[in-house]
Amino acid sequence: MLPATSLGKLVAEARCTMHGPIATLANRSTVMKKAALAFLPLLTLALSPPSHAQVQIDVARITCKQYLAFSIADPKDITIWLSGYLHGKRNSTILETQELKDTYDKLKDLCYSSYDTPVMQVIEKIVVAPDAKK
Repeated sequence: MLPATSLGKLVAEARCTMHGPIATLANRSTVMKKAALAFLPLLTLALSPPSHAQVQIDVARITCKQYLAFSIADPKDITIWLSGYLHGKRNSTILETQELKDTYDKLKDLCYSSYDTPVMQVIEKIVVAPDAKK
């Protein structure tokens, strides 16, 4: 980035060059290129997207009320995460899409009857270990 004094010199040079009797197209072009280069870092900073802070959530503390109200995240996303977490604890790498949909529906239904219960406790009752299915 150019210091403020360089920017001032650039502006002064532009005034002299652009309005003087000997102003040529080449001089104008050079001054414009220098001015563009001086403002490029500022433009880059101004147009860069804001960074988003990461949010950490203790899933064990999410209540059914928060789950149903979408106050933490989309309930489907929470269900997917919880299902994956529980299957991981049980060393199961099998994903059954219909079972996941059923888990979501059951979790939603059970949460309507127990608002203050943590979702983690409710889903542990629903997700059955692979050995227990047989």
